[in-house]
Amino acid sequence: MASYRDTFRLLLAFATKQIGRAPSKLRIEDFDVSLIEEFLQHLERGRGNSVRTRNTRLAAVHAFFRFVAVSEPALFLQCQRILAIPSKRCEHGPVEFLTESEAAALVGAPDVRNWIGNRDRTLLLVAVQTGLRNSELSALRRQDVTLGTGAHVRCLGKGRKMRCTALRPDVVAVLKQWLLYQPGEPGDPVFPSSRGGHLSADALQRLVSRNAEIARLSCPSLKKKSITPHTLRHTAAMSLMHHGVDLTVIALWLGHESSETTQIYLHADMQLKERALAHATVSGVAPTRYKPPDPLMPTAGATGNRDPPNRCVRGFMTRHNTVGNSIRPFCLGRRAWLFADSVGGAKASANLYSLVQTCIANRIDSYAYLVDLFKALPYAKTLEDYEVLLPWKLGTPVPEKNQ
Repeated sequence: MASYRDTFRLLLAFATKQIGRAPSKLRIEDFDVSLIEEFLQHLERGRGNSVRTRNTRLAAVHAFFRFVAVSEPALFLQCQRILAIPSKRCEHGPVEFLTESEAAALVGAPDVRNWIGNRDRTLLLVAVQTGLRNSELSALRRQDVTLGTGAHVRCLGKGRKMRCTALRPDVVAVLKQWLLYQPGEPGDPVFPSSRGGHLSADALQRLVSRNAEIARLSCPSLKKKSITPHTLRHTAAMSLMHHGVDLTVIALWLGHESSETTQIYLHADMQLKERALAHATVSGVAPTRYKPPDPLMPTAGATGNRDPPNRCVRGFMTRHNTVGNSIRPFCLGRRAWLFADSVGGAKASANLYSLVQTCIANRIDSYAYLVDLFKALPYAKTLEDYEVLLPWKLGTPVPEKNQ
């Protein structure tokens, strides 16, 4: 709502100057397509707004004239021409955010020896940790803050959705100190202006810019960054991502309607790209296969009197059989039992299908082996007893053509 208000405040001021009539005497017919186009040019050239801001203002104008088109059909042609004004294409650069050291420098910039410095420090710390929007931060009331067990702040975000954001212990301590320093009623703003009211968007921007200039003296890396109140929201999101928080949780934390909106932080996370690059191979060099340090099959002589073949093939393991994949005939190489109950692949063991395939692969009579196996299985108690039941010890070798 504040964005729509600001758009029409600027539009009415521009129309008053261009047409020469007071806002109360302006008619809807005065806002034709030529005036709207001149207004958009004024935003970019006169006020120095970006293309993104220009498109945001145009979206508010479009929303208003869509309503006019339905409410006043006589002005439908005028509305149609205005609605035909296209949005400009703009570059989507990387998200600007602060590192931990830069955020600490910004939070430590205010002079806490006075009232304004105490307010600024608390506001910046809450903004960096919670990632609240500008409107949510300025509209925060004392009754929306809970500092006891499960400390959090409640805010009404976009779409009139209420959400709660948890607070860290260090933020709770600073916020508690500020609320004691600045007493008030439950409905009073947590971060009031010098006159006691809510901070405006411009006042919040000046607050961040003022402290950013001070922080640049102690943190030179801030000189290359343009810091706005929304930068603090990006900083909170990137901090969560760097600490391994899932993207869907970050979307809930920031109050995004969809997790697709949060995808922009994946592109800004250079550490994630560096980790991906670390797994890549040098150009032109084929990747090598992983070789385990220890053999999965017991080596020759490790199973007792009878040695296994020179090369024991594992056999076919079906990829779509969860139980079959969790039951392997070579588990003794990992010092595990050959037979065990498998619950969701929690225990390594050997299933019937894998044993048959291993027998076939190693030229062992699978039928005779299974008969002998089930006869001897009830009497196996120790690891040595189970080792005797391995296919290459208990089974009878046969020519491959008879398998």
